[in-house]
Amino acid sequence: MQLIHLLIATGVIACQGCSQLGQVHVRNWSPDASPANFSTKIVLTLDQGNAGSPGLSLWSVDGRQVASIDCEITARKTSKWTLGEVTCLAPPLAPGNYSLRFYSDRSCGSESYMPLKGTFDMIDPPHLTAASPAHGPENAETVITITGSNIGGPHVNCEFTFPPATGAKFGCSMDASTDSAVKVTPTSAVCRVPSWPGPLTQYDGKGGFKPLEGAACGREVHVQMTNDGRVHSMEPLVFHYDEAMQVLV
Repeated sequence: MQLIHLLIATGVIACQGCSQLGQVHVRNWSPDASPANFSTKIVLTLDQGNAGSPGLSLWSVDGRQVASIDCEITARKTSKWTLGEVTCLAPPLAPGNYSLRFYSDRSCGSESYMPLKGTFDMIDPPHLTAASPAHGPENAETVITITGSNIGGPHVNCEFTFPPATGAKFGCSMDASTDSAVKVTPTSAVCRVPSWPGPLTQYDGKGGFKPLEGAACGREVHVQMTNDGRVHSMEPLVFHYDEAMQVLV
């Protein structure tokens, strides 16, 4: 009899736990689009409740479940002023629009299931193979031709990211830059790489600026391209800045 009571009590506790988890509310999630055939992290922000063992499923427009994901709690809601966060790693998927269903606790099954508004769009991005020239002077813009495939769309832009030098405490005076592509074809586009931004600076108190102590800007700018402003090329393409005394002619 005691064992029966214990089993009943355990069941009640489990049901109560699932009932409470059903009160979890997702405020938003991002991103809403990702490059097709690449894995991506989907981050959900919770403004009510805490997840137990969260999960996420993705469904195609024809009603097929294409992925079932175990998610990770990356932040917990501890008060009405803090937000919870859940991170889910979506697998590589074919181009298409997918609906999302969030489970605040996978062990509770349908009791913790909630559909999310909107769709998660997998978009085939441009694919880049080379930039020519692959290097240029640090103190001037360089016009480069990017070659690849699947280039073209309503917003074809080249995007440049300036990483800090290895081991630097601070990085470049500019983190990123965007330039509209010209002479766009399905296999190529022309963009202008800005001059090297140099290290992060600070006011020197004498009307000028000097490099911030510990700042060092890397000389390889990461080059990406977008067709639509939503997803970006994933290939590791770089452009190298030559030091002024080493410029090749």
